[in-house]
Amino acid sequence: MTSGAGYRVMTQSAEETFAFGVELGRLVQAGDIIILTGDLGAGKTQLAKGIAQGLGITEPITSPTFNLMLVYKAADKTLQHFDLYRLEAAEQLDDIDYFGCLESDAISLVEWGDKFSQALPEDYLEVSLDLDLSGNARELGLNGNARELDLGGAAELGEATPPAPITTRNITVRPFGIRATQLKERLEAQPNDPSSAS
Repeated sequence: MTSGAGYRVMTQSAEETFAFGVELGRLVQAGDIIILTGDLGAGKTQLAKGIAQGLGITEPITSPTFNLMLVYKAADKTLQHFDLYRLEAAEQLDDIDYFGCLESDAISLVEWGDKFSQALPEDYLEVSLDLDLSGNARELGLNGNARELDLGGAAELGEATPPAPITTRNITVRPFGIRATQLKERLEAQPNDPSSAS
């Protein structure tokens, strides 16, 4: 399985990570699979919330850590949100009909989807979030072409309030397969306009 050229975006807040998710959510189509990778606290669930909003899902989105999978419905789309963190062996994927779910027309969003590399589908978009605690911006990547995403910046702070440290996320998006490459190309074609992602 080979990947196409990647794409990178940097965000400087949880709100910007969410906004990137909204932008991505507006572009996904039935049957698309997104694999989210990154350490604990990197922003996978925040990005998932944005993707759900971009799909038109209005109910609260939570990480399915203990449920393993939660299903959300919008008017014309279904989102299957998986979290594989607690699974210990790839064989446990059969218990939740993971492969059957990925083959459906629903949009599948899989946190910790890289945990079982042998179980990755042939066509998926990998979105990696890397947390940078040095005080810089988050860089979100769709592997390859770098792009800074200006999604409004931080609010002005009063003089008595010290500035909050910026937690940077580097997000890299890498397509594996034709469908995923088409999704990455749709995302790259979007204007860099803060108002379009909120």
